[in-house]
Amino acid sequence: MAAPVAESVAPLLADGFKVEWAQVSTSPHTVGDALNALAGSGGFTVLDRTTQYLQYIALGDANVPFAGADPLFAVRVSGYITLGAGTYSFLSFHDDGLRIKVGGETVVLFDADTATVGTDSAFFALPAGVYAYEAIGWEQGGVFDLNLGIDNGLGRFYLAGSHAVPEPSALALVGLALAGAGLARRRRANGR
Repeated sequence: MAAPVAESVAPLLADGFKVEWAQVSTSPHTVGDALNALAGSGGFTVLDRTTQYLQYIALGDANVPFAGADPLFAVRVSGYITLGAGTYSFLSFHDDGLRIKVGGETVVLFDADTATVGTDSAFFALPAGVYAYEAIGWEQGGVFDLNLGIDNGLGRFYLAGSHAVPEPSALALVGLALAGAGLARRRRANGR
C-alpha cells in the first residue's frame, strides 16, 4: 500500500470527526454496499440519517443512533488528522467490515462481514502535516464496534480528529442569510 499524502494546503479546522450514519432496510455486506447505503443507491433504501461530530471514535451498540433491535446501517467517519513527522500505523477494532483511507490512500481494508476483530495498517514514515481521513463501516445485524486509533511507535492511542470549517452546508446557509439581510435592507431603503 502506498503511503498517505498530506494536504498541500490545510483547510480551516474545528475539533471532531464528522460521523454520518444511514439506517437502511437491506443489510450491507461490503465496502461497496456501505457506500451505496450511505448514498441511498444501488438497491439500498435509507430509513433514517444522523450526523454527529465526535473527537474520538470509540463506538459500540450503545452509540448507534437508531432505535430497535439490531438496526442495519452504514457509517462514514471523515475529517482530518494532524501528525508530526514520524512513523505511524492506523489501528481499528471493528464489527463488521471496514475501509480506512488516509491522505487519499487505502491503509486498512477488511471488505467482509466479521465478528469483532482488530485490523491495523502497516507502519508508514510520514512528514508532518494535515491528512484527510475517512473510515467506512457497516452493521448487518448483531454486535457493532468501531474504534479508530493510531500507533506512533511509542504507544497506541485513540485517534483525535477534526473537520473542515465551514462545512459546505454552512456556507450555503451563510449565503442565504446574507442575501436575506441585503433584501431586507433594500426594502427598508425603498420604504416598503
